[in-house]
Amino acid sequence: RKYASTTEILIPPSGLQVVEKELTPRARSDGANVAQVESQIRVMISDHVLRQVVQQENLGNDIEFGAKPGGLLDIPKSFVRSLLGAGKGAPETKDEKALRIFRESISAQRVKNSYVVELTVLTENAAKSALLANAVAAVYVQSEVAVNAENAERISGSLNERAEELSQRLREAERKVEL
Repeated sequence: RKYASTTEILIPPSGLQVVEKELTPRARSDGANVAQVESQIRVMISDHVLRQVVQQENLGNDIEFGAKPGGLLDIPKSFVRSLLGAGKGAPETKDEKALRIFRESISAQRVKNSYVVELTVLTENAAKSALLANAVAAVYVQSEVAVNAENAERISGSLNERAEELSQRLREAERKVEL
């Protein structure tokens, strides 16, 4: 039995002009807005976001996400495996395995004619599905807030530099006028 939990995330349309003479929304085509939402969906279910949820929720140790129940022979088996070597490259870590399985249990799609994305997680436990859907949404929103704050800081720094440059030019012009 599988349980699905869905959370909805609003992707606000972008396009405010910050450095022009006034703060007004820029006219954007519907195609550009749809592309923006689709791009954010890719970010939302990216390995970067999902890996953070795997670590945060300790999915590497969850049986549903590939962890094996512990047994008395696990330590000797892993020791023998390490001595013999892993035939094909490095073995998959439990977090990598959990990420791979988690990636298969998650989906995201844009609600038609809107900026809303429905993010769905499917697991064997209803509470776990809800927890993971909310965790993905929280990690995504936190990363977007961080990116937006970084952009705002960069723009603010640029505007401050420009204001300082104009102030310097004004002082030079005033000095020339006085002479």
